[in-house]
Amino acid sequence: MRKGRRIAMAAGIGGSGLIALAVPAHAAGSLFQPPVAYVAGGTPVGVAIADLNGDGKLDLAVANQSQVAVLFGNGDGTFQSAVGYAAGTNAIQVAVGDLNGDGLPDLAVANYNDNNVSVLINNGNGTFPAPVNYAVGSNPPGIVAADFNGDGRLDLATANDGSNNFSILINNGFGTFPAAATFPVAADPWGIAAGDFNGDAKGDLVVANDGSNQITMLRGNGDGTFQAPVTYPSGSSPVGLAVGDFNADAKLDVASANDSSCNVSVFLGNGDGTLQPAANVAVGSSPFGVAAGDFNGDTKLDLAATNYNDSNVSILLGNGNGTFQPQDNYAAGATPYGIAVGDLNGDGKPDLAVANQHNSGTVSVLLATPAEQPVVPEVPMALLIPLFAAVPLGVWLPRVRRRLRTRV
Repeated sequence: MRKGRRIAMAAGIGGSGLIALAVPAHAAGSLFQPPVAYVAGGTPVGVAIADLNGDGKLDLAVANQSQVAVLFGNGDGTFQSAVGYAAGTNAIQVAVGDLNGDGLPDLAVANYNDNNVSVLINNGNGTFPAPVNYAVGSNPPGIVAADFNGDGRLDLATANDGSNNFSILINNGFGTFPAAATFPVAADPWGIAAGDFNGDAKGDLVVANDGSNQITMLRGNGDGTFQAPVTYPSGSSPVGLAVGDFNADAKLDVASANDSSCNVSVFLGNGDGTLQPAANVAVGSSPFGVAAGDFNGDTKLDLAATNYNDSNVSILLGNGNGTFQPQDNYAAGATPYGIAVGDLNGDGKPDLAVANQHNSGTVSVLLATPAEQPVVPEVPMALLIPLFAAVPLGVWLPRVRRRLRTRV
């Protein structure tokens, strides 16, 4: 890894699919209970949420640089001990989806140092065999699963930092993939997300380009290829991405977490595959991951961003018109990176799972606060459209940055 970069991961609900849960409204500052840490091993950077063992309870999959860890959920917001499965070197992001058509969620892991993706097909009970690896571009920090050629099968896309491009792996239908095709983007692509941004029922992509302070929109042709990239200026060093309908106009919008400028850029979609200029909303120091969900139950989409230097999560409540209220911050673990959203305890309210990089080796779970149990935020401050993505209940998008790179 190049000097001066860390790994980060974003998840919104799906790197390709988001959820919004309608629940009784909460006031800002009382949304989440204190975090509970679960050991995931290694150096956790990416996290995804899905029911991996088919028991109707959401589980966690965590990319921790040395492997991918699975933590089965108990259905009450607590988790069993992690079980690790082999991946590649510096595994930093994980996508979840049914890759072989058996109705069970499988895992795909982006391995930064190995320039490949590890695919782990579910045995049917939430356990996984040895991975099968597929070459992609150089140093992939981001991965997303979506249908890019319209055959109803989930394909894979990676953002490749070292080669300034993205790779597409088209699914053969059995969870196997032929050689990857690559397409150019701007400098240092990190986060990657999928959706239908122009309403043509074809899978499109958006990529966060850390090195050029912009995001790139790539409209799909429906056959696994893409039109010429179009770039949009963002805040400084965009890394994580979330996709959703932030202004309730039935058109997909984009949010990027901008590490160096300590804000989130919101790009409202025009419905034709183009985006409006970014509006920036302040969060904490060095945001890496960003995820979307209705956190206060008002049916308006909100955002959650992980702040690496502050060891917390900023919640930005949506006003329903594409603008957001000032941040409320909630404690997480040390140096949080990836974030995913899902109802982890079955109460109908979206909860958070946050991967804590540094040396803690943990994932923090922040459960939504029951209506009768308000909590004070760590720092008081003043319709989602289903995408093509793989994970029905969680999202993710990644990134690699300063500190971590000097350690791996």
